[in-house]
Order: sequence, then structure tokens, then C-alpha cells
Amino acid sequence: MEAFCDICGQGYDMRDPAVTLHPGPEWTCADESACFSRAAAITANDALAAAVEAALAAHTEVFPGDPS
Repeated sequence: MEAFCDICGQGYDMRDPAVTLHPGPEWTCADESACFSRAAAITANDALAAAVEAALAAHTEVFPGDPS
């Protein structure tokens, strides 16, 4: 069975010692520094994806319709 960290979303087998179950129930990575690094990378990737989507949306508004 899989468990996912509530902070970074990393997937683990529930029996893996790299993930800890807390009351609530919440799962977290045992290695906090790696966990927060993954969470920061995910946030940066989400911000980049949002910027790319915004740029594409702006581009389609500047050039509406079929250019052919």
C-alpha cells in the first residue's frame, strides 16, 4: 500500500522507514531536509509552468485567429 508525504507528495510503501505516520493521520518524510528540498522544487516548477502558460495565453491574445 502506498502513502504520500503531506509536505512534498513523495510516494512510499507504508512499511518503508523513510515515511512516518503521525496522528491525524498525516504521512511525512523521515528525512526533512530532502523533503523540504523536493517541496521547494515542486513550488518552483509550478511557478515556471504558470509563467509559461501566462506567456502562451498572452501570445494567443496578441495574435488572435488563424494566421494562415
